[in-house]
Amino acid sequence: MLCDIIDAIFQSSRLGDLSEAEMKAIQKTQCEKLDTLYQMFQFLSDYALIGIDEYGDQGAAVIRIFRGIQPQTLEVTLADGTEQRPYEAGLYLLSLKDREQVLPLWPLCCRRPVTPNTLLGWRKREGEHLIYAPFIEGGTVKVSWEEIVRIPEAQSLALLSDESWRMLVKRLVPLDKREKDLVPGYELHGGPFYIGAVTDIYLAVAQTESRASQEGRSPDYAVHILRDLDDEILNEHIRRRFAELAENWLKLSHECILPIRTRNCAPQCEQPYLAVEYLGAHTSLQQIQQDRGVLPHKLIVEVMQRAAEVCREAHRNQLCILSLPLRHILLGRDDTLFFTGFDTLWREDTPLPAHDLLCQLCNNDRGQFAPELQNGEVAVEIPADIYALGILLRQLLAGQSKSPLHRSLHDLAWSGDPWDGILFHCLVHDPNMRFRSIDHFDEFFTQNCLQPHDPIPETVVLDNGLCISKYPVMNREYHFFCQQEKAGRCMPFGAHHKEQERFHGPFLPVVGVSLVDASDYCAWLSQKTGRRWRLPSEREWLTAAGGNNAISLEERYPWGSGTGQQYANYDYYYSGPTVVGSFSAGRVPAGCCDMGGNVWEWCIDRLPDTPRRMLKGGSYRSVAADLQLAARRGVVVAYRANDTGFRVVCE
Repeated sequence: MLCDIIDAIFQSSRLGDLSEAEMKAIQKTQCEKLDTLYQMFQFLSDYALIGIDEYGDQGAAVIRIFRGIQPQTLEVTLADGTEQRPYEAGLYLLSLKDREQVLPLWPLCCRRPVTPNTLLGWRKREGEHLIYAPFIEGGTVKVSWEEIVRIPEAQSLALLSDESWRMLVKRLVPLDKREKDLVPGYELHGGPFYIGAVTDIYLAVAQTESRASQEGRSPDYAVHILRDLDDEILNEHIRRRFAELAENWLKLSHECILPIRTRNCAPQCEQPYLAVEYLGAHTSLQQIQQDRGVLPHKLIVEVMQRAAEVCREAHRNQLCILSLPLRHILLGRDDTLFFTGFDTLWREDTPLPAHDLLCQLCNNDRGQFAPELQNGEVAVEIPADIYALGILLRQLLAGQSKSPLHRSLHDLAWSGDPWDGILFHCLVHDPNMRFRSIDHFDEFFTQNCLQPHDPIPETVVLDNGLCISKYPVMNREYHFFCQQEKAGRCMPFGAHHKEQERFHGPFLPVVGVSLVDASDYCAWLSQKTGRRWRLPSEREWLTAAGGNNAISLEERYPWGSGTGQQYANYDYYYSGPTVVGSFSAGRVPAGCCDMGGNVWEWCIDRLPDTPRRMLKGGSYRSVAADLQLAARRGVVVAYRANDTGFRVVCE
């Protein structure tokens, strides 16, 4: 509409050979149009149209800001004690000068989609009126200009926290000359396109050419600029953390990591900043997902594989990534993936600061941290970035027909879908139930999501030709059997009881099965696959656990000599069963996992001179002596316990 007014003014100024009366009429029209144009510019400098997209946890909201053709997205926080929240999907006209002036456009604009083509216009008819035609079905709705000031139902901008209001104003108010030259060597373009808790990101061009040659150029860099805070002690922590972030980022050497081009992060410097290459608009996965709705399966798989590689690279440098938000993952030229913005890159075994400081340091991403880290003051361990991978996968799957965003962990645990299984063992609150390492996660992701198949036990072939399952039979595999058999079948322990959550999880070993239950599973599996499956004998179990030298004095345990929590799950150290294959150090040469600890395993043999049947291997409740290869335990056929499972042999 601005362009139409300006064009009309210029067209009328070119008319020649007109009478004096005609010229006066044109001049009057020009003055009216210029007055309207002035009012529009004045309005755009004083007000902004805001759309409430959605609400998150802990008072967070996502809003869209309209001051042109393309909306900008900003995450804000409601002030403490806010009783009435702005309507979700509602629209508000915000005054940038007076924090008490807000025109709520709801219900005039009730629940209508907010699109990039939404514009705010003027029409001169019986005084000044605002036109919101794009939002109303069945015609135009006009709102009197005077109502902006006098509307009695106006809601206070105090609904936004002080920090969110400051970020909002900074996003809307143009840069002055001093701010454009804030970073030596770069000229900033416009306001920040992302505003974090302590850093702002601006688009910029390098000042390596004359200013004239830079005019009209597209920005080449995204410059992360650290803000100064009023609290001197907090400001010192923030500056030190920003310098540490840059150093950690530079340590990561991987083709998918967007490198830092230049930086000045010394805590004592006037304006700490770092600059990375700008790949263009609409390159973040967050924006791509908003545009497409659903991401392609191939892209989701590639993102997860590359994210695992980046986490592995961080571990190689004793670092841990605590969150991987979609906005930090970019799709560059030739569909190449890049990871950037490592605000939550933290040194392993380093305690996090207290809650308040953690909120400032980690740029609003603390809500995506593993639960055990969200209050700070604990050391960072590897299961924390397993949780970050789970949050990433859940975001990537948003919009799918079976989106996990609004499903409980209990539902994920027993759905039978391998993607849900991966999500469960990343997002479960108990870190002892998560995957133990990036390699562990990658192994299960590859086996279950890249090569989907019916849940049949994976096997290894020993030197003597014996084919035995690599892991104890898992909940997912046994649950599939129970679903197929249906009536009268014993379900995995705790499958229908939320109070038994410690035994939930598709990749935990099944427990609570008797010898009869295990034998029935083998019979069903034999019928389904056309091959004979059965329980192992003690000799077969020992061969798988220790090779031909099964009970040598030098190798008393499946992994060899010595004990420790790096080898197996025992002595209640992990408070219950762990995901099978968690301990690579305890994997036996033949390739079998969990031969010592985690759960006792049924063997078909009887104890000598007794009707009792044999259990081998020890469990999470056992002392170290129960894990020795020579150890045995005898129980009755009907015995069931929450630390007893089984392994199978295939002929």
